[in-house]
Amino acid sequence: GEREWSVHSGIIKDEESFNNYPWPTIDQIDFWDYQYVNDHLPVGMGIFACVYGGIFEMLCEYLVGFEQLSYMSFDNEELLGKIVDKVGSVLIEAYKRIITIDRVVCIFQGDDLGYTSGLMFSPSFYEKYVFPWHKQLVDLTHQHNKLYLLHSCGNLRDIKQHLIALGIDAKHSFEDKGWSVIDFYNEMHQYMGVIGGVDVDRLCRLPDTELEQYCLEILNNCTKHGRYVFGSGNSIANYVPLEKFLFMLKIARDYQIKE
Repeated sequence: GEREWSVHSGIIKDEESFNNYPWPTIDQIDFWDYQYVNDHLPVGMGIFACVYGGIFEMLCEYLVGFEQLSYMSFDNEELLGKIVDKVGSVLIEAYKRIITIDRVVCIFQGDDLGYTSGLMFSPSFYEKYVFPWHKQLVDLTHQHNKLYLLHSCGNLRDIKQHLIALGIDAKHSFEDKGWSVIDFYNEMHQYMGVIGGVDVDRLCRLPDTELEQYCLEILNNCTKHGRYVFGSGNSIANYVPLEKFLFMLKIARDYQIKE
């Protein structure tokens, strides 16, 4: 398949395009797929629910666009605030229904905030427009005694105190060029669980012997204090060789945690 990004400008550019956008109401959102899976899961399995992209992703990748969002954050904060509130409200209302489904065990929300060497926007931008909505989702999830897991790509060191303050239960998505899973685990394991970490580029290209050594290094370092789930650092994309993915799983199944 092909991938595309809204780099320059998206659908919403001004008040008129904001008002004309067909914002969905909660009654227009079809939850049949969650209910179907809920009714057909094998015993002992649960659902990790994610409605769609996160607050920032919806702005940056779909509705506004990265470049236009940069200008809007200075030139038209009032409009930006309206867009954010609308996106956040739709997500909250959707999750209020999803979180009550029996087999939903957690919300696993994605919201990519950075790239390998840093953040895409300033910490103050996220603090003003993004984190308040994640906090609402965290609180909603915890009110139902379920978990809130965050998938967010990039080196997020500059906002690590914000991640801690949100109260998320675990974080996923790690790249070795940025904030590697071992470094993240050493710095953050006492505040939240850690998920994944096998860099997808390495998963694709390392010979099996090197891949095994690399995976064992992650396991040896990230199982010291518990609260770790082994897996890939990011999504298993269509270019990841199936045999490499299965080999990674075998390494984990054969691994014996060192006491």
